[in-house]
Amino acid sequence: MNKGKVVHKRLIEAEVSLSEAELLREEKVSNIATVTRLYQSVIYGLFALFELDNIGTLTHAELIDRFENDFVERGIFKMDYLEAMRFAYNFTPECDYANMRQPVEGDINYLFPLVEEFVASVTEYTKTGQFWLKVAESHEFSKDR
Repeated sequence: MNKGKVVHKRLIEAEVSLSEAELLREEKVSNIATVTRLYQSVIYGLFALFELDNIGTLTHAELIDRFENDFVERGIFKMDYLEAMRFAYNFTPECDYANMRQPVEGDINYLFPLVEEFVASVTEYTKTGQFWLKVAESHEFSKDR
């Protein structure tokens, strides 16, 4: 699948997960289910940023660290997004599941606006020349290997 289609697919998945989280939140179905959908929305946003159709051998923690290095430290995205990602990550089975606490409504109230803003920011960023230049450079790099 070409990079443009991968990015588009991942942005749609991020939006769908965000919509599902909103529905779960409104219906008060489950805090963990809501946070899980918010987290999925973030992960799909990261997949779009890194043009990933498949995560391969990367862990979510590695993907988040890469986001920090490639986007937060360069001032492209806010530190608030990184903190929200790490906060949501702590509610996933990939983290220390045995000591995982259950999310409360305050956790969802903290995460929701940040995840919405993150997805919107990723969508806007992927429309820029800076993003597509990075995609072209990564494609050229991978062809040279």
